[in-house]
Amino acid sequence: MFFNFEDDDKELEHQYQIIAALEIIDYKINSMNKNEQDLGLLMPLFEEEYDLGAYGYIGVNGTKIIIIKKLVSFEDDGENKNIKNIFHGIYNAYSRLIMNPFFDKLDLDNPEKTTKIKTSYLNEIEKVVNSESF
Repeated sequence: MFFNFEDDDKELEHQYQIIAALEIIDYKINSMNKNEQDLGLLMPLFEEEYDLGAYGYIGVNGTKIIIIKKLVSFEDDGENKNIKNIFHGIYNAYSRLIMNPFFDKLDLDNPEKTTKIKTSYLNEIEKVVNSESF
């Protein structure tokens, strides 16, 4: 599992929410069409300051990606298209990362270890998120 949080104060709380979202993904996998990758809004998360939503995506290799972001509305198609673009960008960056012959999965799991490959991947993720008015 790889976590990247903007707000370190709520990191533990968001980890619990992500684990709950993973359970929902596992449930949805068993009941969905195998060609679907975008799971959309998995669950709303209500907090004091603002409402959040957990969105899910499954890559072709079974990689699960979860994004927690500010919830605009439950039915906003423009927002759903935005989320899909973010998921595709993140998944493409991840695909390039794991195809790199010099990539070591342990580098990504260790938050204290910084490598050129990991830095490049995180920069690419940041670019995707910033380009889609996250």
